[in-house]
Amino acid sequence: MIKEAKKNPGGYVSDIDWQYPENQEIPREAIRGSWKVDLDGKLTDHYYLNNNYRKIEEVEKILPKYMIEAARHFKNIWVAEISSDAEDLYPEIPEEKIIGWWYVDINGNITKKFRRNSRCD
Repeated sequence: MIKEAKKNPGGYVSDIDWQYPENQEIPREAIRGSWKVDLDGKLTDHYYLNNNYRKIEEVEKILPKYMIEAARHFKNIWVAEISSDAEDLYPEIPEEKIIGWWYVDINGNITKKFRRNSRCD
């Protein structure tokens, strides 16, 4: 975080709870909060909690077949579970129809690690 603060003087550094691959967007639900960075690139005492943060849960659930099949093509990434009433909208899924994200391990298997979407209805 100190290294990131030096790159962002006058900005913020996010406190993220998972090491996401560089090619994957970090969802707002993974950000615990943010530290304010002073103009010299040093972290301050100002920490802002993220109300959208959702911790990773260990969940057992039977997932739709399409998710299990699709996961075989992905490795070390989080994949979205879509509400059944929005499956026909793919690829233009409204954010509130994404239930959450499941972690796919390096072998292409969906794990029990799940993060809920803070905006799902």
